[in-house]
Amino acid sequence: MSAAFSTRLTYIDSLRGMAIMCMLNVNLSPFFMMEQPSFLFRVFISIAAPTFIAVSGFLLGIIKEKEHFFFMRKSLIRGFLFIVVAVLIDLFIWGIVPATTMDILYLIGIAVIISPLVAKLSKFWHFVLAMFLIVFPLYMVLGYNDEIYYLRLFHFNSSFSNGDTIHILSYFNNNGDISITRMLHSWFVDGRFPIFPWLGIYLMCFWFGIYFDRMQKAELIENNYQVVFALVVMIAGLIYLSHSDRLIRLGSSELYYPPDFVYLVVAMMFLYFILFIPRYVLEHRIFCPFVIMGRSSLILYIIHFLLIVHVLPYIYLWVNKSYFWTLCFFVVVMFLIAYALYLLKKTKAWRKSPFIVRFIFGS
Repeated sequence: MSAAFSTRLTYIDSLRGMAIMCMLNVNLSPFFMMEQPSFLFRVFISIAAPTFIAVSGFLLGIIKEKEHFFFMRKSLIRGFLFIVVAVLIDLFIWGIVPATTMDILYLIGIAVIISPLVAKLSKFWHFVLAMFLIVFPLYMVLGYNDEIYYLRLFHFNSSFSNGDTIHILSYFNNNGDISITRMLHSWFVDGRFPIFPWLGIYLMCFWFGIYFDRMQKAELIENNYQVVFALVVMIAGLIYLSHSDRLIRLGSSELYYPPDFVYLVVAMMFLYFILFIPRYVLEHRIFCPFVIMGRSSLILYIIHFLLIVHVLPYIYLWVNKSYFWTLCFFVVVMFLIAYALYLLKKTKAWRKSPFIVRFIFGS
């Protein structure tokens, strides 16, 4: 969900499109999946957030190398807009006090705003800062609270059952505690995407993006020893996680509650693959549907929440409370919206549209 780049990087759009497909499951399952999720399903839905964060940081690093003069001003504007969108989602979709859950757009907005300052550091100190934010605060998971939110229930009346209440949709709430202390704890420790360690992961991928050209020339993914090492570490970490008691908060079954040391190691090995896999693989035409979705990631992020709240409860009833068919409907509708936007962006009207329109519909 990072800002648009003047020359589209197809493999970046492909990665974002894949992350969007995972995201649809991530945010649909807490509301409509009745059965206990399998571990493989939990691994699958845990891909979305790290991919969004990593790709956003990576792309911003590439932009920094090509927009030296305007980078600071554009970063401040883009970061501010991400935070504004996050506030509006909290207010008008979830109906909660903004910033109490520390959702992903807040994190990306903050990261984009501070990125010009971090970019002024030397290569070494940039790397050290990113690693510090990832590794040092791990002790903070000891203060992780899995009960900071409760489910506020909304009842839906449907004509399918003659107006009877037949479905309940759950929203995030903050258990009535909106104190500054609680909000700061959420931002730094146990929110959905707290500063520690996610900002460190963002800045690490930002570092990779800045040195994109030399990384690409080094062809890191073609080093067999590195590939084997990363695979072994990732598989070992997943085996460990499969036998550990990972939290499921509000039905959200991603493996990063909390983002402890083992999870972070697995995540970093995964990000190694998605950022340094040969570009031509993700630019193959078979990935075209993902590219189309990845080119409108921010507006799709907003729309998918609106569909979950206002449309999918009734689709869920119509398909006899089948998660699978609800998901199929969800995916098809989201792709059609993405494809319509893809066609729109080929018109002259799009090229002449204001920056704010291009940011929301094209980021």
